[in-house]
Amino acid sequence: MRIRVLVVLLFLAAGAYVSHARVESAVLPQRALSDFPLALGEWRSTGQVFFDSETMAVLRPTDYLVRLYTNGAGRRIGLYVGFHGGGKGAGAIHSPRNCLPGAGWLQVDSARMDVPTPAGAVQLVRATYAKEAEGSVYYYWYEVRGETLTDDMDLKLAELRNAVLYGRRDAAFIRLDVPVHQAEGADADVAAFIAQLYPQLRLFLPQ
Repeated sequence: MRIRVLVVLLFLAAGAYVSHARVESAVLPQRALSDFPLALGEWRSTGQVFFDSETMAVLRPTDYLVRLYTNGAGRRIGLYVGFHGGGKGAGAIHSPRNCLPGAGWLQVDSARMDVPTPAGAVQLVRATYAKEAEGSVYYYWYEVRGETLTDDMDLKLAELRNAVLYGRRDAAFIRLDVPVHQAEGADADVAAFIAQLYPQLRLFLPQ
């Protein structure tokens, strides 16, 4: 733990130096997320959401995607991809660990998962949240230059490392959700969905 703290302090010092010495470059996705496939294996997009100006002012993503996918059995998975390209005035990723409890959602459980895909394994967090009679199971991870991360501190370290070495601080947040009444079998659904999703996602996010 002590070594990790020292590493964090070193990166913070280096990041502070970089922020004064040069301007970090804003990075764009390889392709606009609006072009993301409407079909992923057996899953088909059945709806898309666009943020209002108030939400955009809070999140400030460089690009984003909010869609609902369903399969032939009527199972549903919500998908959110928020890409933050860095650069002056860019918004930061909002951690679910802070945002959801701040909005009145109670975390019921949380665990880590590894999901194999044709483009490599995805490390993610599986967490159940409840609010009054509502409930959802969330599966999420952060992505920095092709690396999947599950910890907020690891995200900050990766962003600082890239700022120091490459002059860029871009990162993405990927979240899937299923309704709590669909929790039984959700892990298998999500694993199958991510196996189709992730190879496509790598074609859109900067590596």
